[in-house]
Amino acid sequence: MKKVNLILIALVAIIGVQFVGCEGASKAPNQTEAVAELIKLNNNQNFVNPYNYIGIEHNQGLEYVYDELLKDENISHENIIEGSTRYMVEFLESIGTENPVEDIDLGVQILQGLDSESLPRLVHDYINNEVFSSNVKGYFEEMFSLVEQGMSSQDLSIEMNKICQNASNQLNEDDQIYVFSVASVLDNSYMYWEQNAEKWATMINEKKELGKVSTPSLGGFFMADGIAAVGAIIGGGVSSLIGGPAIGAAAVVGVAFAGSVMYVLEGFLL
Repeated sequence: MKKVNLILIALVAIIGVQFVGCEGASKAPNQTEAVAELIKLNNNQNFVNPYNYIGIEHNQGLEYVYDELLKDENISHENIIEGSTRYMVEFLESIGTENPVEDIDLGVQILQGLDSESLPRLVHDYINNEVFSSNVKGYFEEMFSLVEQGMSSQDLSIEMNKICQNASNQLNEDDQIYVFSVASVLDNSYMYWEQNAEKWATMINEKKELGKVSTPSLGGFFMADGIAAVGAIIGGGVSSLIGGPAIGAAAVVGVAFAGSVMYVLEGFLL
């Protein structure tokens, strides 16, 4: 609200200048451009990704698995992956996923055994899949490039919102859904791991009973989540989402967050 008020004040100030001073007429074109820029800024700030709930549920799934692992006294280094899978299934069933086990299997297949060095190659391979138009590939490249820049989660959200705003104006409806879905996972994953990576490290290392060890690269977490989201699209998650949002979204959530959990566990457990 404060931002909107500031924009309105600025608009009033700019319009008011037009009525004072003998130089008003000569400055009118620049003032018109300034008004247009402020309107554009306001529109970008007000745009809301209609598929952002995918990333929100992705984060809720991660938090559910974390909470259950933390309080489960029977979880150890030997069975933490088995326990994580059980809790992932529980969460996915709670949000209406039709095939939670299959979604988890796909997420694991996409990311199992990968390390941070091989992630960029996998990003390239997945976003250049024939499923996607050249326009969608361009948006994917831009989004993954942003994730690698190491900006704050707040700044990333602003940039992702701009990308989604542009996609809403330039892409057809199906291609928009591809962009919105992956942007949602990347944006929310970035925010989640920025805030919660250390507590996952602490919890997992306590289960290992090996004491404190370093946290794997956060950049790998974000990239892994994004790759799994793209993989879900290729695997049919978003094609069903186009026909039925609730079912398709749950599939994208399932694949992305399952891949995320397994990538993180492997990073800490190795």
